[in-house]
Amino acid sequence: MGNERVMLDAALVACCDHGQEPPSAAAARASSSTGNALHVAVAAGLLAMGPKHGCAVSAAMEMFASDAAPEVIVREAIIERRRLPGFGHKVYMEQDPRTMALFARAKVLGYHGNVVTKVLAIEHELHIAKGRQLPLNIDGALAAILLELQFAPVIGNAIFILGRLPGLVAHAIEASKVTSYIRSSPRS
Repeated sequence: MGNERVMLDAALVACCDHGQEPPSAAAARASSSTGNALHVAVAAGLLAMGPKHGCAVSAAMEMFASDAAPEVIVREAIIERRRLPGFGHKVYMEQDPRTMALFARAKVLGYHGNVVTKVLAIEHELHIAKGRQLPLNIDGALAAILLELQFAPVIGNAIFILGRLPGLVAHAIEASKVTSYIRSSPRS
């Protein structure tokens, strides 16, 4: 394949930022706006991540790597009343544009393989079973791409965190009082 770096770069960029509303960005901004140092604000953003925001990647990778067929995965989750990691989004009710962009890039680079096909089949089965769309979100898309790149599930959440760090830094700086000082100071 030979495009591993390019595909990984695309995956990291897809995670980088998603506005001010996600918990990690909101926490980093809130921490920074109270005068905390940059590293403290970024740490607050990291601590806001969890299984419903950014840290479902490893769990999704484990699920996607299983030998279970898509319909079995969905049926068992419904019977057990268990949420499938990597599916659903509070803003994107029909389709997550980050997922679509990442999968389009994967297709061009040769990483739209068996795992991505299985993941899309799970999304389809979930839609049929629930009677409504529960789109594959960025955690699920990242999980599929990382498996296509042959990463182990244990690294999944770490890749999301690495991708999100530049966005958290930017939010923390923007929300800090230092930024308002820089903007208002005269240029020499």
